[in-house]
Amino acid sequence: MWKLSDADANALGQQLKGDNNWTSSNITGAMHTGDVGSPATDYRAYRGVYGDRSIQIVIGPLQPDGTHFIYADTDAFNPNEDLVSWFGHAFTEVLPGVMGFNVGCGLP
Repeated sequence: MWKLSDADANALGQQLKGDNNWTSSNITGAMHTGDVGSPATDYRAYRGVYGDRSIQIVIGPLQPDGTHFIYADTDAFNPNEDLVSWFGHAFTEVLPGVMGFNVGCGLP
């Protein structure tokens, strides 16, 4: 997890929104509200675009100091792709995460 200025966080979000290799959701990053705050915007790369996993970047809300917390990791499935990927993510990422297992590949 790291911090970006408001301008840099907005530029990152716009770049990801403008790239057709990413999905965007305000729901799927809910497990990271403890990391970045709420509401958070969750961007996920489609599987297979940047390797065999989906990259996840979560941008948190504006903080009082004018920055945003940013969280990134990789997941085996992008739940925003289709129903199969949603179930794959739920059973291989979310459920183990709720049980206390970290199956993602966190990025510094």
